[in-house]
Amino acid sequence: SSNQRQSSSRNVPFPLTSFVSLFGGPGMHGYGSHEIDEDRGISKVHIDGDEGIQELIGEAKASKLMLGKVVKVEVMFNRSDELAMAIIIRSKQSNTLENMWARSGDKTSPGSSYKRQRIDSKAKEEENNRPEWT
Repeated sequence: SSNQRQSSSRNVPFPLTSFVSLFGGPGMHGYGSHEIDEDRGISKVHIDGDEGIQELIGEAKASKLMLGKVVKVEVMFNRSDELAMAIIIRSKQSNTLENMWARSGDKTSPGSSYKRQRIDSKAKEEENNRPEWT
């Protein structure tokens, strides 16, 4: 959706016993759902936004993650290689560094009421040594 931004992690080692301890077996859970694709040997975990993260790790720990307004998280776990990757889908209104950077980039697009400024490091006609806004 146009009101969401997505970020992905790289595959990280995640022991199967730890994965099952955190996400449980296949089925519906308070945090969302966990299903297994037997043919591919992959577990798919769907975490239902901020509420799902809080259910999974507790409100105090979830607030320390500073993830912003999470719409959902998808975790793919390769059971044979014991590697996990997460995709985090956030609202564009999330106050994460990534989203603030993207929003500021949107404001410098053509037709925007904001414009870029640069500092010219050369003194104008050698009058003074102060940088000039151009």
